[in-house]
Amino acid sequence: VLDNGMRVITVENRNTPLVSAVWSAHVGDSAEPADFAGNSHYLEHLLLFRGTDKYPQNQIGEWSSGRGGYFNGYTWYDWTVFVLVMASSDLDGVLDRHEQMMFHGAFSGEDFETEKKAVFEELRSGLDIPSRYLSTSIPYHLYPAETFYSRSTIGTIETVQAATVERVSQYYKDYYVPSNMTLVVAGDFDTDDLLQRIEERFGAYPAGDVPDSIYAPVPMKSGVNVVAEERAVGKAYFGLAVESPRADSPEWFPYQLLAEYLSGGKTSLLYSTLVTEKQLLDEIAFNVWPRKYPGGYQYFYAETEPNKTATGIDAIWHALAAVG
Repeated sequence: VLDNGMRVITVENRNTPLVSAVWSAHVGDSAEPADFAGNSHYLEHLLLFRGTDKYPQNQIGEWSSGRGGYFNGYTWYDWTVFVLVMASSDLDGVLDRHEQMMFHGAFSGEDFETEKKAVFEELRSGLDIPSRYLSTSIPYHLYPAETFYSRSTIGTIETVQAATVERVSQYYKDYYVPSNMTLVVAGDFDTDDLLQRIEERFGAYPAGDVPDSIYAPVPMKSGVNVVAEERAVGKAYFGLAVESPRADSPEWFPYQLLAEYLSGGKTSLLYSTLVTEKQLLDEIAFNVWPRKYPGGYQYFYAETEPNKTATGIDAIWHALAAVG
């Protein structure tokens, strides 16, 4: 942990000449007021594709792809993540670009409005992809009232359209500070040398004061609630959602191990039994994501032929009961 509160994790691995550098701002939808929903994700887009003071517009992505690397990001309820995977010889360039995204994002008026169109396209396309549609619609049916975990992390066209440069910039200044960040670097480097570089590059930024959390948990609906929507898509896609422990609870790592045992690959219990052996399902996976606050959910995603849906769901319940 640097003096300014920034967390740093390193994993030295000399087996391949690659380095993966990932950093996270500990903020997402659970910090957004209702009229600002989805703008953590929008800010991610701005940093990835609209650039920084030093690397405007899409220069970081072009630099990465031009050198055979990987560059991406994603937003969840409690954190926003940025990824660069490059040759280890590009380590300084990787750290420099991450530093720029962390502290020097540049949001001009024209680029700011242009990137909204990309987010709107992502919103619209999600309605036509069954797995994405499920992931964004499930939470709206789990709670008796709106809560932070009941929203889609991508927000709505209305809330993103209403975003202003001033409000997103203030959000960036409030939450993208060292005391609210973690940097992870894994790959081909010397650990002592890397830590010195990180201290020199990131250690001088002030820690920052993160606003108090506005999150208010809402208990899930009791009992079993069934929601169905009919579409002519040729298959049945469904999710079974359950409440999950917080990421800092003693139950979290056993919960992850249980998820892997149940559906972590083709040799897992549910996959081998319900997909391979009984052929009741075509796919099943347990999507497990860490949550900072109570009241979060996880869900089983599955797909099958329409005439096998009821039998497949029943088989999942029986398999889970047997494990219990």
